[in-house]
Amino acid sequence: AASHLAEEAMGPDAPWYFHLHPWDYNQGASYVKGWKALGTKYPRIKTKKWFLAYEDGPFGSASFDASHALFADMGDFDGDSFTSAAKGGGDYTAVLETAKASNPDIFLWAGFGADALPLMEQSKSMGFAPPLYVGAPPGWPPDFGESELAEGVTLYGMWAPSLNNISPVSKKFSDNYVKKYGAVPATYFAPLGYTVIYVVAEAIERAGSLDTEALIAAMEKTDYKSPLGETISFSPSNIIQHQGIRNQKILQKLRVAAVLSAAALLIALFLWKPTVVIYGIQRAGLYASVAIPMGLILGIVHIVNLAHGEFMMVSAYLTYFLATRLGIDPLIALIPAALILFISGMVIYKITIHHTLKAPELNQLILTFGIAIVLIQAINLLATSQPRKLSLDYVTASMQMGDVHFGIYDFVFVILAVAILTGLQLFLKKTKTGKAALAVGQNPNGARLVGINVDRVYMLIFGIATALVGVVGGFFLTKQSIFPAVGGAFTMKSFALVAMAGIGNLPTILYAAAALGIAEAFISSFQGYSGWSHIVFFALIMTVILVRSYRGGRR
Repeated sequence: AASHLAEEAMGPDAPWYFHLHPWDYNQGASYVKGWKALGTKYPRIKTKKWFLAYEDGPFGSASFDASHALFADMGDFDGDSFTSAAKGGGDYTAVLETAKASNPDIFLWAGFGADALPLMEQSKSMGFAPPLYVGAPPGWPPDFGESELAEGVTLYGMWAPSLNNISPVSKKFSDNYVKKYGAVPATYFAPLGYTVIYVVAEAIERAGSLDTEALIAAMEKTDYKSPLGETISFSPSNIIQHQGIRNQKILQKLRVAAVLSAAALLIALFLWKPTVVIYGIQRAGLYASVAIPMGLILGIVHIVNLAHGEFMMVSAYLTYFLATRLGIDPLIALIPAALILFISGMVIYKITIHHTLKAPELNQLILTFGIAIVLIQAINLLATSQPRKLSLDYVTASMQMGDVHFGIYDFVFVILAVAILTGLQLFLKKTKTGKAALAVGQNPNGARLVGINVDRVYMLIFGIATALVGVVGGFFLTKQSIFPAVGGAFTMKSFALVAMAGIGNLPTILYAAAALGIAEAFISSFQGYSGWSHIVFFALIMTVILVRSYRGGRR
């Protein structure tokens, strides 16, 4: 169940790598079967104490807890030699303290690539150094093996069958698997995890000890056969990497080149027409602050909300009437307006959108488009179609740079976009509710199986996104005139930006917004062509869709 890499993929020093992944339904069963078989094939293993730690994900926890219970019930095997603990989120102190206290001979970690550095840093700071430290997550960070933190790590790496379009060797392995077994399984994780245990166990049996040098020598002599009859082998360095690391390095270089090219272009443009860059960044802040909440809904609830801009418009009107009727500053009035939008968003979700989640996407589009029309007509009836605007002294502040004179208040939208993005990132990655939302976005059925109320998460996320775009609406009122149809353009541009950035990729929306804003400002800078700037986003989204369709066709 391991995959073979020829020299054309990784070179002669790294022909094999392995993948052990905790988020898999069959993982627990594969461990139980593996341990039971090891008890008879490798008697020396029975005298060693293992400590298995894993990422605290819903599937990982359920799988390993089940395997631990089954393992402990085996009459022909010592259940005390299998111990598990988990704590996700980048702080593994509790896990490592438990592991250190148990004084294991072998420490096996199963987690994710982002865990590698904090895990090793915390291990070294605590003085936790078991005789054998095996890391087998799906992808440790690039160059991890070259850092001092990798000292003492015996094995790490993965194989990604999803990268068949990149590596001809992976495709060859998949083709061979199909030829031998008739089909490619839905998941390779369980058999690969089974293989990892066998390889490590055979090395220990062959070495006769847990001495690092002896184990390295034993690993080099491993003769475990894969399901295709090929022999697993290791390089003298014992660092087993995978094609993903190689590809990540290439992509990293391409990203650096792209950033440097964009920076050079931006500097040249600023020197030629500084107002293009200034006004472009100001537009980008407004576009991004509206688009990021839409990206949140698309990434987690998986619906296109065609009423997104209309919620911004409604909030702007609420802010206007609260400010004028109560005699307060609109920046204060937008707070209760956003709260009203938060509650309204959840109510609208529960009454309408909730019932179309399992319906075809066209039904969802028609529904949200209908909501947009209702909101526009409601404002027309209640407030008329007459534009509304507030006269505020502080929005007229300006700045002089050489011969260039420009307003500075619009930079508030740049700050707002960064604040919204930062707040959402902290919420999604640091809070229990946010982590549940990410789990729902990635696999709603799996999240439901482990007890997460998926519908409640959807409702909360929709409410949060509606409130955030409501805040943007309040800020928009301080600078621009508002009218019932003002939100439609922002809905379209937000969708274009999310499509450019990729669904679920919130940070990239900032870069996409910068590209759109500067492109519009550039066209507007030419006399007689300002009206053409509004078609830029249509051209951008068409280009993105065509490029992605072409790539999808190739795959």
